[in-house]
Amino acid sequence: MIIRAFTIAVILAAGLAASHPATANNLEFQVVEAEDRNGPQCFRRLFCVFAARQKTSIKVWAKVLTDTPLTFTMRTYNTKGVSGVIRKGPVVFDRSGVIRLAYLTAIGGGDASNYPYTYTYHPGRPDTANPDPNAVYELPFAPGRRHSVSQGQHNDNTHKKMEAYAVDWNFVVGEPVHAARGGVVAGAGGWSNSRKRGEGNFIWIRHADGTYAWYQHLRKDGVLVKRGQKVRTGQHIGFSGNTGKSSGPHLHFHVSVPTSGRYAFQTIPFRARTSKGIVDKFRSHERHRRPK
Repeated sequence: MIIRAFTIAVILAAGLAASHPATANNLEFQVVEAEDRNGPQCFRRLFCVFAARQKTSIKVWAKVLTDTPLTFTMRTYNTKGVSGVIRKGPVVFDRSGVIRLAYLTAIGGGDASNYPYTYTYHPGRPDTANPDPNAVYELPFAPGRRHSVSQGQHNDNTHKKMEAYAVDWNFVVGEPVHAARGGVVAGAGGWSNSRKRGEGNFIWIRHADGTYAWYQHLRKDGVLVKRGQKVRTGQHIGFSGNTGKSSGPHLHFHVSVPTSGRYAFQTIPFRARTSKGIVDKFRSHERHRRPK
């Protein structure tokens, strides 16, 4: 359920000639935000994606709102009937400003305004992580507490593909969230009370090996740390909630790395200490207690 591919799903007009847009690292075109008839898609006050659509062309760009390093990957499909330039593959957002992503035009008088694309993002830069195979995490809640897994790993609901190793813990709103592993806060936001995708409260913690822990769906004003702050394993960092694209109150937790592949990130397996020993797989409906 958290961050996944965000899609503008559409169908291009039939009967257009086949074409394969070229790729480029840089694009030049005039940015006219007022043309984005659907409004931008914004994510956690980090960046917004705009799509200015006209019948004969479409321009896509991102407005970066922070200097937090982010890996952004845009994917395209069904490009029949359009030509032009797109920026595929990972793009690193590392300063505020505008980054142009696509400029495409219709072929043969067709309609290019419904060009489809998806994108994902992750803190950090691609291929900078070297996961420690000996790392052992604590469970992300208070010592002595026990919680059930509401959605386990490799689940057909939302924990698949790049989110295959994510775990949802059954928390009520307001329960303490603790750092499963120490590190430095790479991003945090607790301002939202929204249930919309991309607007949930969150904490990202970067570990010494370049991996990241994500704590998602925290309550409004439920984030106790800030970007750049060092945290220790087991530290109380926030309170659970039900913000963002959430099916109900819970804590979403995963460990991931930024990548240069098809998606901007990939969750990875992790081991955690429990009252019954170290566990490396988390399945739906299991209950686990954190040792005191």
